[in-house]
Amino acid sequence: MLSLTDIEYVCVEGCPINDSRLVDGVLFETPKITKQYLAKVIPRKVHLQGGAETIKVALFNTSLSGDSEEFVDTAYEADAGVSGDDVLFRHLMQVATHLVQLQVGVIACQKVVHPGMQKYLAENGVLTVDRLGSLHVVAVQRLTGATAIGTLHATIKEDYIGHLLSVSTVQIQHKNYLHLQSSTSPVTTLVLCNRNEAALLEMKDVCRTAHHVLCQALRTPHVLCGGGCTETHLAAHLTAQVRMQEETLLAKLGCSKAQLHTTTNNFARCLEQVAMALEHDGGCHGSDPVNHHHWLLPPWASTMDPAEAANMGNKLSFSLGGRNKKKDDGGVQVVSVKQTGDTVTESAMFD
Repeated sequence: MLSLTDIEYVCVEGCPINDSRLVDGVLFETPKITKQYLAKVIPRKVHLQGGAETIKVALFNTSLSGDSEEFVDTAYEADAGVSGDDVLFRHLMQVATHLVQLQVGVIACQKVVHPGMQKYLAENGVLTVDRLGSLHVVAVQRLTGATAIGTLHATIKEDYIGHLLSVSTVQIQHKNYLHLQSSTSPVTTLVLCNRNEAALLEMKDVCRTAHHVLCQALRTPHVLCGGGCTETHLAAHLTAQVRMQEETLLAKLGCSKAQLHTTTNNFARCLEQVAMALEHDGGCHGSDPVNHHHWLLPPWASTMDPAEAANMGNKLSFSLGGRNKKKDDGGVQVVSVKQTGDTVTESAMFD
């Protein structure tokens, strides 16, 4: 099932927008891991049944520097002259040795990995990627299928290990990025490029929203009309149903006819106010009196003659609180709507 976590986002400031692209796998910035470093520390590969090669991945969401809570909150008894730091480091090295025995090629850690542990792992063909952060840990977990390891006191089993197809580096705008790929995972990275940070943030929000809407549409293929149309549809449907069932509603509710219509009109007006709030440039609102679609008209619509407005809006009118405004001869009436506080004023553009 598709979700927002299937796509990672990398924002690159200073590049043309046309440089934006979709990359298979996970891409994230790693200043320390350069192309030259990766040429020295080549992650070991193992052969699976069938002859395919894979890179085993161990994923940690706890610190590997000896300062995790499970060490800090633990009391130790030691002989005189024995350093507590040495005890912790030996335990970390035992974990590293076990990972080497499991033929792990990449260790990905959400937090910090001890430099001594990194050195030992590099000497044994294991690439260490630390300081991933919570967001990248989730992406790597989905990409590799690894189980995040949160303790160093339990035995690391083979079932916890994930798999990668390849590990490489990419340089974008003089920054180093690590590129992880898998042959089975649907995770991809969308590289967004733009001239400044504000434009990048806007692009990211638009892409995330569009992706979310598409995922929801695939999951549940039902959509509502946007642009205020759903609200005007509901308002028109409500007033029509009240008119059709007026006698039944009056008998059931025990209220007067005036009370029923006042309540209906007020609720319909609230729905239409939501549609009206979409316009921020001083323009006009229009609604189709037949299908009750909502139209946003630009401010210069007031300079058009009725024939031009008819071509643009196909006999537009605007209904407010269930009171349709339309010419008796079937022509067009565009209504300018302005609101000050709780007061709504309307002025007809065309007679």
